[in-house]
Amino acid sequence: MLNGNDSRTKSVGQRQVFTDSINVTHDYVVVECYNNASQVISRSFLTFIRKKPNLESELKAKYEAHVELHAPKETLSVMMLGIDAMSKNNFQRAMPKTRNFLLETMKAVELHKHNKFGHNTFPNVVGLLTGNSEKWLAKQGYSRHLPIDRVNDAFLWSAYRKAGYRTGMFLDRTYISAFHYGKVGWTQPPVDYYIREVVIDSEKDKLMRKDVNCIGDVPDIRLLTDYWVQLASLFNNSKTEPYFTYSFSARLTHDDENRASAADELYFQFLQTLVDKKVLNNTVLVFFSDHGPRFGAIRLTLNGMLEGRMPLMFLVFPPWFHTKYPQLMEVVKTNQHRLTTHTDVYETLIDLLYFKAEAGKGSLTQPRISLFKEIPEGRTCQHALIPLEYCVCNGFVKPNISAKFTEFLGLNLVYRVNGYLTGKLRDLCSTLTLNNVTNVMEVKGVDSGSTTYQVTVTTAPNSAIYEGVLRVRENNKVKAISDVTRLNLYRGEAECIDHPTLRQFCYCKT
Repeated sequence: MLNGNDSRTKSVGQRQVFTDSINVTHDYVVVECYNNASQVISRSFLTFIRKKPNLESELKAKYEAHVELHAPKETLSVMMLGIDAMSKNNFQRAMPKTRNFLLETMKAVELHKHNKFGHNTFPNVVGLLTGNSEKWLAKQGYSRHLPIDRVNDAFLWSAYRKAGYRTGMFLDRTYISAFHYGKVGWTQPPVDYYIREVVIDSEKDKLMRKDVNCIGDVPDIRLLTDYWVQLASLFNNSKTEPYFTYSFSARLTHDDENRASAADELYFQFLQTLVDKKVLNNTVLVFFSDHGPRFGAIRLTLNGMLEGRMPLMFLVFPPWFHTKYPQLMEVVKTNQHRLTTHTDVYETLIDLLYFKAEAGKGSLTQPRISLFKEIPEGRTCQHALIPLEYCVCNGFVKPNISAKFTEFLGLNLVYRVNGYLTGKLRDLCSTLTLNNVTNVMEVKGVDSGSTTYQVTVTTAPNSAIYEGVLRVRENNKVKAISDVTRLNLYRGEAECIDHPTLRQFCYCKT
């Protein structure tokens, strides 16, 4: 079980030797196998979903109150399944079997113009799970130095739990997680079924962690998907026992999106199991990613830049939902060709919680629009509050500028990079210098009173690659109008500081 916070565990049971079977009294157990010399030769990390009588009684009362107060026309469970750093195009390349099953068998709706909301995982999942930005969450009391418990009510799982839904979460990394990287995490489980102990314990197991993506011969993804099959099978009646689950897998694809192909068969088998068990007759599945690739050779190309901004996003509705609500599904299918972002999916899931089965039209004045409302064709990134540096709507052209002006842009971008670190952080990190300007693109359709450039540079002494957007007025007055992002890994260079967003700008002096 978790011990005071979600970074430590402690044993609550005694070891019992058995050769055939044993009564299991906990939701999570570790089974060890021994050889004739009484040496441990393998361990299995097993989880069990059980109904909790006190919890069921509490949720039953909340669900009845929710139905009486809001009278939703349907109650559907929600399963959110996330894969880190997976663009819609790479999903098509690396996981064709899973993608084809989603589209052909499950009749999924793919959002073709889905644009990410922020730089890395955290701002994107904040948009997806709260409908707002990281700055908004900070105003609610969030700080990376404090437990996330204080703002847990801002997240979707809390809204669903208040309505009587069972809630679950599975994050497959202890350290590189949106809620733990450079952050405190939770002191209490944020959901009813929080499978974190097995992740913590298995990561420490040198015997079974010969491969970073497997526990012995069991892929981490299999552990994740088996857990959801258990939960969805146990609570397979959304009219009496609805659930909301959120999971995010970063282990396989965080550093290299090309490794996704290794998971194609596993995810396909999982989806096939959901169909065979008829789980999705009561469930809406959201199959998503936070963003596309942020690092590596592909990110330095124009296609890679676009892929980095366009994560995969699929929504699967039960087969009967298509038949019963054809007008609603027609609007959803129209919206799959409109500009969308993570906050729109959040709004859709809020609509689903209070489902009124009412199609309609969204407005350009709405920063987030439910997919059950038609999104205007003229929507732009500015309407959806998508930062300029992540927007795919603006055109890019190669500008006709001199070498001297190119260097001028590069120096200004490096000045911006150095400006991120102040005070004690500046003392710990080297001041960077311009090594080379590797690319300049003019961004069209931004501001008629100036010229906007997207600039990519390399710096010394850290050999970093940075990209940012600069606005230049006629008097050559320059203003950085975006956050600067790093396009190559910095692991091992910034260990002297722990700030999750500023580490990319640091090259430690010692």
